[in-house]
Amino acid sequence: MRKTKHCFIRLSNVLFSDRFAERLAHSDDALTRDQIEAGAVNAKTVFWKEVGVEHRTNKRDYNNLFEAAASDPRFSGINPSYIVQYDDSRLYDMWKKGKSSFVKANAKFYVSGQNSEDFYEFCDGNLDAAYLEICTRVKPELAAFVKGGIRPEDEIDSMNLPGSHSDVPANKSAKWQDK
Repeated sequence: MRKTKHCFIRLSNVLFSDRFAERLAHSDDALTRDQIEAGAVNAKTVFWKEVGVEHRTNKRDYNNLFEAAASDPRFSGINPSYIVQYDDSRLYDMWKKGKSSFVKANAKFYVSGQNSEDFYEFCDGNLDAAYLEICTRVKPELAAFVKGGIRPEDEIDSMNLPGSHSDVPANKSAKWQDK
């Protein structure tokens, strides 16, 4: 089955729904030794199986565009209620590709010297990446995860700018610290 223009939009609606949003943010977390020994090695698999069931089920919760997309003519031909019966692994691969396109567009969007406020101009015509940007505005608590999962405590301020995360303990090895 070929991916249609509707598929990633519907998948994003499922993932950014209240039911899955918080779990999505932790779906890439590494399992602890205790979780592995307790048999939780398939937590990610269980998550994507549940996402797959929801994606394949005709529920009104996922059948509409987010408001910002609904008013954008670029999304006028998109119908998230159109369901293609993909298996769970295909949905996961679709998510990884869409997220990767978004990360690339996001990096271009924040390059110094660019003068456009229209995120779509950096998406190379990819509506999936543009829709994911809208999703992160709807659920801003997922923005860091979608952009690459860097948590504030893992960031390194290499320029020592005022107002940076300098209050975060410097527990990095000496090779990362200025001397």
